[in-house]
Amino acid sequence: MRTINTFWSFCVLLGSCLSSQASDNNFCQILLDDFDDGQIATNDYVIGKDNVWPDETIPYEMDDSFNEEDILLIMSLMDELGNTSCVSWVPRFNEENFVLITSLNEGCFANFGYNQNRGQHVLNLNPQCRSKRTILHQMFHIMGFGHEHTRADRDEYIQVQWTNIMPNFEFEFFKSLKSNGSEICNEKHRTECRTNYTMENINLPYDFESITHGKRTEWSKNGVPTLKIKYNTALLDENTIGEGKKLSKLDISKLNHAYKCSRNSFSRRLMGEGCSDSRSRCWRWIGFCGISSNIRQLCKKTCRQCS
Repeated sequence: MRTINTFWSFCVLLGSCLSSQASDNNFCQILLDDFDDGQIATNDYVIGKDNVWPDETIPYEMDDSFNEEDILLIMSLMDELGNTSCVSWVPRFNEENFVLITSLNEGCFANFGYNQNRGQHVLNLNPQCRSKRTILHQMFHIMGFGHEHTRADRDEYIQVQWTNIMPNFEFEFFKSLKSNGSEICNEKHRTECRTNYTMENINLPYDFESITHGKRTEWSKNGVPTLKIKYNTALLDENTIGEGKKLSKLDISKLNHAYKCSRNSFSRRLMGEGCSDSRSRCWRWIGFCGISSNIRQLCKKTCRQCS
């Protein structure tokens, strides 16, 4: 079995998955480690830009805790991402940087995008995390995206109900803004609390349907909503936010922008350019030809997809 590297011992979780309170609720969590801290502290760090995977390719391994049904679901979602973008999830060969998909009991969490110095990146799905929505949500985190409800402009669309949030988990709702040398959070003015990093702004509308938007009771201490829609800005049933089971149209736009996918770049991959493999390591992935449409598209010759 592949095991998690020693960096685990000094990582920090946005929504600490090592907390029994967090674990019991199985909320989504973003894993921040020293590699993230270094970038956030020294650079004008922009998520969705500075932490995307190179060459639109994400090598992965799965540990042996997943059954066949789990594996087929995860691989079908990799295919879905590949069919809507130029991003390819591919079985790892010997790449130094890769995603380990594992199943620790502590909840649902993932590293915050790519870091060239990290090596093993972790995406954890315990048995309670294996729904389509949760898996896609975590995949979006490890592809470099944060939570929609922490956008810098979120106060125009939602109200955070700070008094309903679990103690010590208020930071889950900080806005994605640099601190600019000031304190990150003042308890008396929580609406100005910030993460100290920013999100890539591509002028997309706020997306209540995003796969990364929190539910209305996200991190609630009492079952009462922590997120409320401003009805003067949205004609939307707030019971539906954070409940979508598929990528929104804006999620797909965001993904294609971050990875600089042109329509031509992935239409060529889907349609193919003759009978050829688009990856030199296709011979390593021949065992996946029967279960992954993504591999069949990348490896037409190896998978015998030529007419």
